Amino acid sequence: MPVQKKYFSISPMNENPVISGGGNAITQGFTHRQGNPTVRFSIPAKEMLLETDSLRLVGQFIVKTSNDNNMIVAKTNLDDNNGANLARATSANIPNFGGVQACIDKVVIQSKKSNVELSNTTNYSMNASLMEGYRNSQRDYAYGEPANQALSQGHNATNSNRRYNVNADQAAQALSSPANKQIGQHFSMKLEVDMLNAGDLHLGQGFLNGLLVTLHLAPDSAVFSQRFREIATNQANAGLDNVMYVLKNLKLEGRYVQPDADDLRNYQAVKLMNSKLNVLNDLHSDDNALQYTPQLSSVKSVINLFLDNDQQNNKSLQQNNFKMPLGLKEVEQSKDNLRHPLSYPVKVQPNTASTTNAGASLTTLAEVYGNRTTTGIERLSDLHGDAEVRVHFERALLGRQSEKNVNSIGTLDSMLVADYQALGADANNAAGSNLHPQLLGIGADYSYGLGNSINYVNRDYGASIKSGVAAGQAIYPAMSNSKSEVVQTYLKHLSALDTAKLVKTQ
Repeated sequence: MPVQKKYFSISPMNENPVISGGGNAITQGFTHRQGNPTVRFSIPAKEMLLETDSLRLVGQFIVKTSNDNNMIVAKTNLDDNNGANLARATSANIPNFGGVQACIDKVVIQSKKSNVELSNTTNYSMNASLMEGYRNSQRDYAYGEPANQALSQGHNATNSNRRYNVNADQAAQALSSPANKQIGQHFSMKLEVDMLNAGDLHLGQGFLNGLLVTLHLAPDSAVFSQRFREIATNQANAGLDNVMYVLKNLKLEGRYVQPDADDLRNYQAVKLMNSKLNVLNDLHSDDNALQYTPQLSSVKSVINLFLDNDQQNNKSLQQNNFKMPLGLKEVEQSKDNLRHPLSYPVKVQPNTASTTNAGASLTTLAEVYGNRTTTGIERLSDLHGDAEVRVHFERALLGRQSEKNVNSIGTLDSMLVADYQALGADANNAAGSNLHPQLLGIGADYSYGLGNSINYVNRDYGASIKSGVAAGQAIYPAMSNSKSEVVQTYLKHLSALDTAKLVKTQ
């Protein structure tokens, strides 16, 4: 057993402290736009082990306006959900799932022995958001629970997310310095990186000889989304053109383990890691095929996430809102053009096209919030027979069915209502809530709950998807029925890192 454990707190090498601009104005800090866009931490070489389970990024989150550098402090109209008085502090929302993790675009880890790149996690926020939603239940987002220490609020964000945007008023509280820890929302989060989830790492000269951890920050448009997709004419104060985030007092905190002789003797230099390779594709028609040649020897699953072609880096839409392809009808996945792992196509029955008729939209067929139509269909979700697609996606993500999935049928109803909603005649009310995101997609599981994997070296993964993408039909929401979709694919695979030779195989 270890001799002792020693706590450490490391400040960034490129520290850029927030400074006062007078009143409630601040400048500098870590941010993509007006400060340092990268954060670099140096973990020194020591004849100790890095206890990765305890490693956390901590700091404070501040929201300000970029044109005058003023922090958002006013609570006026903070509780207005809609209407002409909708305030910027209410309208500016961070993702329901992931929270401050949305500020991180990429994480790179290098050895100080040779600066060789050992881990490169791209599109970090999407993966972190997805994993959080399937590990947590609604109860995990109660105040003070570990799940919301990254300031994520789950579906409670409708009422509570806005609270994180308002910072302490220096004038009111006589806080003379923006470095004061009463200014900014505290957060703490574990980094969702393969290398930092592979067990204790030896930092000695014969091994990693210390680490460099670099966080590349995301643009503001990847972090913030408007409360509503479409802002009404009389809601000028709800726009987010000048809203930006600032991170301050960042620290990498954790513990070193002082090993004894047995620990050193039993230390495994080769670490097996659950890695994810991110690749990009698109859906541009209602009958579309994807194909990849991953060149990975031990693929455990394939995870496909779908976004509208204008959804990323767009403050009008929430970036971490992953839905099934619009109007999904059927999906067939294959290896080398043969159906695999399922020997049949998975059909969505009923689906939007099979249920509707004469060009009618879903909202004319269903009872929405008590407004019953002649059809008597009570919920929009009753028109989506996608249960089998969901189950296969969960298993691809976790290797099993999720026990704590936040994607409830009630949430699907709310999301569908928001998607079909358009601006009405009332110039005071916005339309299309962004606060009911889904975390869904299409996946193939090769682990079968047994930890199995499959070889994709010089082998092709394919997916054939029949949907309503770019169909331009009125039965689909006007917000997206003519758009193509971007496919963010994550290939979960086993990789091996030799921490002595600094060689990674996958």
